Amino acid sequence: MRKRQCDSPGSCLADPSDPEDGGDPANCVTLSLTVGDPSSSLSERWELHFTNDQTGITRRHCDLGYGAPDTSEYAFVKGKSYTFRLKWTGTNRSEQDGPDYDWQCLVNLSDTPGLRQGLYGTGPFIVEDPHGLLTDLHNGSDVNEADGKTFKIYVPKAEIEIADYDSVQWEALPEGKVILSDKETRIKVTMPSNIASSTAGYFDFIGNSLTVKTFETMPSGVQIPISTANTTYSLNGDTFEIRKTLSRTELKTLGLLPSQDDDGVFEKAWMDTGSDNPTADSNLSDGLAFDSLSAVLRGRSTNYGTLEDDPPNSPLHVSFFQAAGVEIITVECKGSKSKPRQLMNQADVFYYSGHGSHASGALTYGNPTLVQPYWSQDLKVAIFAGCSVLDINDYNNNFGDNVSPGTLWEPLGPSVLLGYNYYAPTDLQNSAQIVSSWIANRGSQGNVNAWMAANDNPSGRNACAIEKDSQYTYYHKYMRGVYRKKIIKKENW
Repeated sequence: MRKRQCDSPGSCLADPSDPEDGGDPANCVTLSLTVGDPSSSLSERWELHFTNDQTGITRRHCDLGYGAPDTSEYAFVKGKSYTFRLKWTGTNRSEQDGPDYDWQCLVNLSDTPGLRQGLYGTGPFIVEDPHGLLTDLHNGSDVNEADGKTFKIYVPKAEIEIADYDSVQWEALPEGKVILSDKETRIKVTMPSNIASSTAGYFDFIGNSLTVKTFETMPSGVQIPISTANTTYSLNGDTFEIRKTLSRTELKTLGLLPSQDDDGVFEKAWMDTGSDNPTADSNLSDGLAFDSLSAVLRGRSTNYGTLEDDPPNSPLHVSFFQAAGVEIITVECKGSKSKPRQLMNQADVFYYSGHGSHASGALTYGNPTLVQPYWSQDLKVAIFAGCSVLDINDYNNNFGDNVSPGTLWEPLGPSVLLGYNYYAPTDLQNSAQIVSSWIANRGSQGNVNAWMAANDNPSGRNACAIEKDSQYTYYHKYMRGVYRKKIIKKENW
């Protein structure tokens, strides 16, 4: 038996290099194909043409000559179907006698239809042969009975999803939605019901384990055993479904997340609601400036890009704001892989750029109530490049009311909150330069003094800082154009 048969010069079909399999042999089932004329006449030549129904790519397997069948191995990609056509290419019989169209056509040296197993334990496949083209020997006549007929092979594949923790039906987790620290991680595996005849057969199909990877903490992955004892499962018409949950504690125990939330790694995360048009008042320039902070990236969230990007980009979602830092998680088994999703892994410094409301203290994607359960894990500095939400007591009489939204944010986890008590600079008013200046000087001046100094310009003097359980720093307006930094202790708010 030959492996990696060439269907034309210079086109060798190797399992790991077949462009349809993603370069991963685990994503393929290996089958042998046999074609030719084994009859006593040894007179005919045949080819077996097989087309990937999804890509339209056709390959061909040839015999070795007149009356010389050949058997060779090929890779068939999981999750795809193939249409086979038996092609007569010639005879050595006389013109007077004409061809007799004898043939042999086998898959894994068998003509059996239905559910079959690939070679070397590579997985199941299904044969549909309504015209009886598969045969150990077809004694033909002067009519090519294979002409215009086909048979099919289906190569099933398990589909893996990380499911939404809020969905009763375990629907897929939206791309932007983060698995927060008080939520379970749900894994759903779905496969065609016709690939096995027993529950044990379905578990065998996916290998009785899942590989879970987190891109920073455990990129090599951890094997998670699955069985009837530690999952729920059900047969639902055309599909068989397996459900597995992992708690936050289990993720830590398995090494998929740091064992301690405050992990000793200096990390950053940022969220910018601006436009990718650099001429817009609200653009991404300040978020991108923050990204230059020398720290491990724990996620970025904008309206542009996906989690498949490098670096990954999360679509805007309130849960990203609640998490203030994420890590990518994927699940794999037997050549199937889930789409990347996000686990909460909180950063030390979180930057948010977007609108804020003085009346409610809310930002577009978050408010104190939403983050209160989460912001005490690892977050030490939160920066809000949004208007007014850190105001305390309206000391500059900008609003003429008694609302102090900053007092709603102050009791939360971060020891330092940086932002604005009135209008924040737009992105066309040097917001990126403000962020860059803060980054350059925070080491020598500290987070609060570096922030206030970075904003000591006509566009930034609504800047303020709140140090938890300590004090409020802002620029006090003494007269038009005259501001001086002032500190108010908490007991005097």
